Amino acid sequence: MQLKPTTIADLICLDIKPEEKKRRKEKVRTLSSRLDFPENAKPARKYECEVFSFLFDNKDSLGIQQVFKFENLRVDGAVLLVDGRRLAVEIKLRMNWKKALEAGYEFRRFLLSKEAQQNPVNGVIVFFEKFEGAGWQGQPKCRLLENGWNEWYRSHSDMNGYRADLFRLSQGTLEHYGMAMANSLIVNVEQMSDEEKTKLAAALKAPTEKP
Repeated sequence: MQLKPTTIADLICLDIKPEEKKRRKEKVRTLSSRLDFPENAKPARKYECEVFSFLFDNKDSLGIQQVFKFENLRVDGAVLLVDGRRLAVEIKLRMNWKKALEAGYEFRRFLLSKEAQQNPVNGVIVFFEKFEGAGWQGQPKCRLLENGWNEWYRSHSDMNGYRADLFRLSQGTLEHYGMAMANSLIVNVEQMSDEEKTKLAAALKAPTEKP
């Protein structure tokens, strides 16, 4: 049977309901210890365990009350801060334009879940180990930071009105945009000649002119 041709105007007025998709049971686990991973685990799985173990081990210093591990909920977990705010946690081994879009999609899908409705989040924190791909790992001489930091906060830090912050966790060291900027400034100062350091010190000590 051949369907009768119709106009685009008719087609875009149709009430379309996607077919139901069978989903695995959603699970939420409150961490009471570090996460272990099998020896044959893939790098992404190992990194996920590393992030959750870091959050659990450093709860007090990071201002975290509880750490939650999710299964079949799109995002990887959540943290409850001591101030009462709840943040979703998404983990990507590598970060670039594609992975940033994936993180945004997964967070938006999570917002539709029963878990998100029963325990609303105030935002999302996204962890990665390394910028790689789409030029995100590049750093022009005119800038202090890798392109990825600026690309994220230029185009991906707002997800449906929720703030999305990016954290790099690599070899046990946590880094945020502000921390990355400070570290870069320190490196730049250390690489200056003595003459340049003297000029910089003089400029910092110079009194500001009143209007």
